[in-house]
Amino acid sequence: MNAHNYVNYIQQAADSQVDIIVFPECGLSTIYLPENRSEIRPLLTRIPDPEEFKNPCLHLEEDTPEILQILSCAARNASIYVVVNLPELSPCSGTDCPPDGAFFYNTNIVFDRSGTIIARYRKFNLFGEPGFDITPTAELSTFDTDFNVRFGLSTCFDIYFHDPIMQLVKEKGITDIAFPVAWFSEIPFITAIQVQEGWARTLDINLLAAGYDDPANRNGGSGIYAGRKGKLTAIMPLTKTSRMLISRVPKKNIASQVSHHASTVESEQPVTSTSERLFFSDYLAPYTTQLLQDAATNTTICDRGLCCKFEVRTENVITYTNSASIRLVVFNGIRPFFGGRTGGIQVCSIITCSNSSLSSCGQPVDPTKQLTKFDLISIKGNFNQTNSIHVPNTLKNTILPLDVESYTVSSRNLTNLLTHVHLRTIKTIRNLWTFGIYSREYDLDDLPFTLPSTSS
Repeated sequence: MNAHNYVNYIQQAADSQVDIIVFPECGLSTIYLPENRSEIRPLLTRIPDPEEFKNPCLHLEEDTPEILQILSCAARNASIYVVVNLPELSPCSGTDCPPDGAFFYNTNIVFDRSGTIIARYRKFNLFGEPGFDITPTAELSTFDTDFNVRFGLSTCFDIYFHDPIMQLVKEKGITDIAFPVAWFSEIPFITAIQVQEGWARTLDINLLAAGYDDPANRNGGSGIYAGRKGKLTAIMPLTKTSRMLISRVPKKNIASQVSHHASTVESEQPVTSTSERLFFSDYLAPYTTQLLQDAATNTTICDRGLCCKFEVRTENVITYTNSASIRLVVFNGIRPFFGGRTGGIQVCSIITCSNSSLSSCGQPVDPTKQLTKFDLISIKGNFNQTNSIHVPNTLKNTILPLDVESYTVSSRNLTNLLTHVHLRTIKTIRNLWTFGIYSREYDLDDLPFTLPSTSS
């Protein structure tokens, strides 16, 4: 049972004087659940309402699930806050209840240092996940700690949408998020660490992201982030692994510090032909693009009303014989996702491709190709301001983002509708795959996705 592995990690964390440990999404159940509800049901766990303050370790009742007892006792014995993800069975009745008499949720739960269940969050933005249900509105689940930090809870695909993370941060003032995740990475804009750091920096939140790691299934990526200070530690393993990340995380608006804890760690390394890690590819056909070799040093590219100004200076001459190609890409529209969801985005970016064809741009860059050395990249654009977030989006050939010290991002409101964003490198950049501004337009979510135009 994987729960016993969790117990070992909890004790290791306690031995390192960690205050809170976060485990991955699907870490106890695996990501390979059946799609039929009758087959899913035996794998689900009934979870007490946190308002009941149940402690499964101290008050073992006849119907207490063994998994809750094991984790509760582990948290109690180690005197540590524990965040885990479980598939939940929630019995119901009434007109909204499914025919089989229960809701099935993808659920995070929190044990405090005594082993008491103090918080529960049911994932609101499912990534496919057939057979599972969502709540009528996103739960804004929080919990307080004895080290004076209030955490919010969220799961995986939630980070891409407005509810609940934007609500937690903007409406509830939450500065720290515990984030179990089983992210499916996609090149060139939404690999796991790339998204985690970009959102954490833009919202200036501490993010504890614990990732389910299965490189061959495109899952993986964990990190601990300190808002605008960037990643404190992060890992994108190229082979299947299970390790812990430990970091001391500065409290927001408080001078003292506290240790936070998430899972998996390994040294960074570039993707090679022997890597087990696979990726999904973004649907780039609707983008307006231009090869850097064909562009002037200062170039403006427009797509459906969004115009982006690029200034690019490179040290080496770009030739397609032995070099990767560079594209300037712009998009203003709606993109599709697996499972039927769509999301509004505005993108101004430079991306590296294995060759001059657009189809090679959503794949890992051929490791035999020479990568361009950039002396300067400057990208400017006027983005929609209403119900949106403008995120710096960077990626190296290590599948990790650039260090936050290597670039600057600034924004200013032009009108009630437009925000000017400027992203600029301040150091020489090598081994670059992606550098751009990625804006989420929440008001366009779940509308029909944008098709390629003849000009694209």
